[in-house]
Amino acid sequence: MGIEEKVKERQLKATNIFIASFIAGLNEMGLLNQANVLWASRRAGRSLSECARIRGFVDQAPADVYEKAKFFLEKLVEMLDLAVRKEIKLEGNILSIKIYKNTCKFCPKGVGGAQLEGTLCPYPGMMHEYLKKLLEGQATVEMVTHERAPMVQDNEGCHIAFKIIPA
Repeated sequence: MGIEEKVKERQLKATNIFIASFIAGLNEMGLLNQANVLWASRRAGRSLSECARIRGFVDQAPADVYEKAKFFLEKLVEMLDLAVRKEIKLEGNILSIKIYKNTCKFCPKGVGGAQLEGTLCPYPGMMHEYLKKLLEGQATVEMVTHERAPMVQDNEGCHIAFKIIPA
């Protein structure tokens, strides 16, 4: 799929292409791996949690810690316009997001054209740290991993999940 099709299908903006291509370029230079992306994306998550505070999301959040976690994740997805099609679910103490295939706006592979076996996805680390910071003192947030991977990809898309444990 060429860039023209990607722009139309994923409703991409220049920022999406810039970030995804930038990550892909660092990977091509041998300067990046999933561990580096996880570290950097956690830093971004901390900064985004401050953005959420400034925008008043903490004051708008529901009282229930599980609903609060879901609300914060929804606001992050909205702030960044992460994907055309996504689904956020709260089942018990598991908060998950599914980003449907070919709709992610920041994918280093799908948008940036990175040639690699893994994902280099910045979402798991960013979301994890963002939620941890906003729920600090109210809940512990654990990333649900699958064979040590922070995200699962299948025919439908990418799945990221977090376990919310009230304090």
